Amino acid sequence: MRVKPGRYRRGVVPDREQFVALPGGRLWTARSGAGVPLLLCHGGPGGYDELGTLAALIDDLAEVHRVDQRGGGRSSGDGPWTIDALVSDIEALRLHWGHNRWLVAGHSWGAHLGLFYALAHPDRTLGLVMLNGPGIRWGWGPERRARRLPRLTASERAEVEALERELSGPGAARARERLRDLWWLTDFADRTNATRSPRPRDYLADPAVADSLERDWEHALDGIDARLARLTTPTLVLHGAADPIGEAGPRELAGLLPRAEFVLLPGVGHVPWLERSDELRRELRAFVTAHTASATRSTG
Repeated sequence: MRVKPGRYRRGVVPDREQFVALPGGRLWTARSGAGVPLLLCHGGPGGYDELGTLAALIDDLAEVHRVDQRGGGRSSGDGPWTIDALVSDIEALRLHWGHNRWLVAGHSWGAHLGLFYALAHPDRTLGLVMLNGPGIRWGWGPERRARRLPRLTASERAEVEALERELSGPGAARARERLRDLWWLTDFADRTNATRSPRPRDYLADPAVADSLERDWEHALDGIDARLARLTTPTLVLHGAADPIGEAGPRELAGLLPRAEFVLLPGVGHVPWLERSDELRRELRAFVTAHTASATRSTG
């Protein structure tokens, strides 16, 4: 294990990076803080962890674990790239770190990955936080695109259309990366927040990983309502009011879960911790604090 130079705030343990070998590959992980164990699931699918700033909002209350999911970032690209495989990876990490139960939180796609974990392992999930995820009705892409386009300039919109035509050609990789930069600008309530926080470019997403997981994701959502109705895990559904992913889907999802609360975060888009983080911080800390006693009572 190597210690990553990072935050040495009083009373907070700095980030510790570790590669964990699992049957499906070798996963990059990071851990910070102390307290009730909590896993953060990054967006994508096929992405990598960018949640260090989010972790810093709560890692004086929680032992926060982050991971590059199978096939993304610094982790092994071995398949299969399915939801079941990623859920199995999460469970294997829980066992590796020796946690009896933990909180699971996710952003965007990671919100649904956390949900799938809670459905598979409700007895191991103290609570679930779904941050800026989509709804459970597949097909939100066109609506999100329609909400994004007006946030671009006329020249940027023309560039988007040209880049989308290139996605099936030899310049597909370059087109995907440039599209990612342009869409990043639209994920914020205030565009200046996007330009102050440029999109990281450390790792290119593997289209095969993303495509495989998206196909499985669509299948997994088919007929999920009945499973949601049986999930009694306490759940907090947080959503930015200016997120191009509209609030209707996440609000419906919260209504289907027996113990869920929906909270709309004003003045922020898809990445609230990079805009106005005060209300996000307050909601997260209240949820973590409420479940710390439950974790303390749990035994191995």
